Amino acid sequence: MPIPAEELAKDWWAEGDTPVHNDSRVTFFVDGRMTMLSMCQHFLKASRYIYLANWGMTPEIELVRGSDHRAGPDGSPEQEKLLAKLRAYGLQEADIAFWCTQALSVKNVLGYALSKGVEVKVLLWGSPDLLTHTKAKEAHDLLTQIGISCLLDESALALKHPAESLHQKISIVDGTHAFVGGVDPLIEQGDFDRWDTQEHLFSSPLRRTDEGTSPHPWHDAHTLIEGPAAGDVELNFRQRWNDVIHNKHLDENQLVSEHPTAPPVEGSSMVQVART
Repeated sequence: MPIPAEELAKDWWAEGDTPVHNDSRVTFFVDGRMTMLSMCQHFLKASRYIYLANWGMTPEIELVRGSDHRAGPDGSPEQEKLLAKLRAYGLQEADIAFWCTQALSVKNVLGYALSKGVEVKVLLWGSPDLLTHTKAKEAHDLLTQIGISCLLDESALALKHPAESLHQKISIVDGTHAFVGGVDPLIEQGDFDRWDTQEHLFSSPLRRTDEGTSPHPWHDAHTLIEGPAAGDVELNFRQRWNDVIHNKHLDENQLVSEHPTAPPVEGSSMVQVART
């Protein structure tokens, strides 16, 4: 359906970049638990590709914890209810078996997707170590060791101030779904675990540092975009990824090609992806 001219005339839309959509849907998540739970579900369902661009990433961070991971012993009513939810969501039996038997860390989940033939690419912001606590090089090495294609965006070296950062936190799955928001899959300095619940408990066994204490609570928000607008998020990733390939004179076989636009979905949102 065409967007009414009076809507496009409103002065809050960005001009000259991506279009305004009325054929896409946006879901909002508050805090890391629900964000990472949905990410994990979509990563396991991926059939073609997963692209991530993050300011920071801890490959060992667990995306799903507690009763979301295992609700009870095998055969218990609680566990059977969880299995039914995972099946209703569309996970295959092999995916559900992986869910129930493995730690659902970023590294494990992306490695599992890779083992199914899914293309996985990760772009990390490569700030100098003296200016950040994200340990991008360490994350890069852990991911490449398991076969994931990972690049460091070292644009910081050319910025006007070396501490400047590009704080994008985006994930694209099969071109139809894109996550955008404030939640990095990151535990920074061992004490800033982005996975947290809306209760923000002072102490929780699901959030523990190496010293056995609970990290600082972390409050943030994220979105899931479905439909053609997800392709605009992918465009952003493709431009950044390919720019790194060109700047570092890497093999052009690693370039990301343009994919078909996602089919429209029903939604009540007017959506535009803007870069600031």
